[in-house]
Amino acid sequence: MTTLATEYRFTAAINSKGKQGNGWKVEFNYQLPGSKYPFVLYGQNFDDIEGWNVGDEPEVVIARGKLKADKDGKYSTDYFYDLVSIEVPVFEIEEAKPPAKLTTAGVVHARAQPPEETTPKRRSFAAPQEPRPPAGQAHPSGKS
Repeated sequence: MTTLATEYRFTAAINSKGKQGNGWKVEFNYQLPGSKYPFVLYGQNFDDIEGWNVGDEPEVVIARGKLKADKDGKYSTDYFYDLVSIEVPVFEIEEAKPPAKLTTAGVVHARAQPPEETTPKRRSFAAPQEPRPPAGQAHPSGKS
């Protein structure tokens, strides 16, 4: 016989949220084991779901509650579920580790030595020009 979990923890998007009778109803983009349908959770205290909106992806913990009428308890969907917690998910980021050993034996890196000057110096091939006389004075050669 299969043993069913008494608690489920999942992170899933909220598909819909609204009033249901005197309480609330939230549908999650999550399926209980063996179910073909999105999980729907019902509650009474609106403070439990305050601040959560459609599209948000909270981390949800639910606990198995009472057996539904006319059910035998064989499937996870035979039970009601109680909200234990609904929180912002905490993602653990594994710290990056440096590689075991970096070696570059025998390899000369481009930045290891200053670059050699390979660009030739500019040379001017224009014809030399005579200096211009100061403004208001005539050119000594008679040119203007």
